[in-house]
Parts: sequence; C-alpha cells; structure tokens
Amino acid sequence: MLTEKMRHLCRYLHDKLQQPGYSPDFIDHTYSRFDLAYERSDWVATPTAQSLMRNNMPLLGWLAGKTEHFTAKDHTFFPGETVAKQLIVINNSRVSVSVDASWSTGLGPTAQGSQRLTVPTGDQVRVPIQIHLPAELAPGDYQIAAGFKFSNGETQDDSFVFQVVPRPAAPHPAAKIALFDPPGQMAKWLSGLGVSAQPVAADADLSGFEVLLIGKGALTLG
Repeated sequence: MLTEKMRHLCRYLHDKLQQPGYSPDFIDHTYSRFDLAYERSDWVATPTAQSLMRNNMPLLGWLAGKTEHFTAKDHTFFPGETVAKQLIVINNSRVSVSVDASWSTGLGPTAQGSQRLTVPTGDQVRVPIQIHLPAELAPGDYQIAAGFKFSNGETQDDSFVFQVVPRPAAPHPAAKIALFDPPGQMAKWLSGLGVSAQPVAADADLSGFEVLLIGKGALTLG
C-alpha cells in the first residue's frame, strides 16, 4: 500500500517530468532552486555537440576522400602529384533540393571548380575533384575550401588542409647488396628507389657482399 508521501512523489513526477522543456543534469548536487539553477545562456553546445548537429542535419555537404575511399584523409603529397578528393551532398529532407557546390585551393584557375547539382529526397550526389600540383610548387601547407549553397537558402562550408613536402634525395648506399628475390617484387621496388642490388640464387657465395636482402615471398617450405 502506498504511503501518502509516495503518492505525493508519484503525482509530482507525473506532473513535472511529462512536460516539455529543459531537463538539467547536475554534476555535483541538486541546486536548491530549480528556477534559478540555470539560464538559456548556460546551455552552450560543446564542439562535439556542434559536430553531431552539423553532420546529422537534413542537408549535408562536405569534402570527402577520393572516390575509392571516401573516408580517406590522405594529406601529404610531393610536388607534381595529384590530390584526389570528392564533394558529397546528402539530402535527408522531404523534398528534392538543388545546390551550387564549389571548391578552390588558391593554386590558380585550374585548381578550382563549381557545379550545380540536383539531389532527390533520400539520395546523395558525389562529385570527384582532382588537383594536379605544379612540379615547382613550394613545400608548405595548402587548403581546399568547399562551399554549398542550397535552394532553401541554407549554406554550408568545409575545408581540408594538406601538406606538400620536398621529394627526398635518391638513396646511394655504399654497401654492396645481394638480393635473393625469386618473385621479383622487392627488385622492382628497389629499382624504383634507384638502389642497386645484385640478384643471387639460394646457393650463392655471399662472401663478396656486405648486405643480404630477402624479398617478400622468397622463402618457401621447399
């Protein structure tokens, strides 16, 4: 049988907790005056909350990784290489929308672009972009900036910073290298690096060498 105190508590919970509005959580202890315990200015979204809100809105446009791996964050490149990214627009609203999508890098007119897209409700559109870095581009930090202007008046933007680093000097090892590599994978890799190595058989005399490299898959049960 419920006591009078328990009935009073149940009535309080029913009347107070079943209503809309703010429901504060107190880290330390309950403040004696609920009406003075918080104000609207106290409800400041953290960066994590802001990120969750932005990425779960009905409309979303962002700068993603390359076509094969949209979550890729490749950010280090040599001068002369190609930076591959893509613009992705998602429409989770109840109507089709059009969007003016644009991107730029500040590396000249060939390293920017724009496109008008139509995205049906519940669908997404992906626009691959490629940035061919000049061979004489100075090392440093560069940025890709993307902007999205939706037909409902909403605008969004995103950016990605990548680094251009100088190409390393070709290695010139002084040691005489023997290479046991029947599959040939390591030999091809060393040739690309400009490293010279003498292919040898399994029964070769290695007394004239200073370093022995064994390629991937070179050793078998036989």
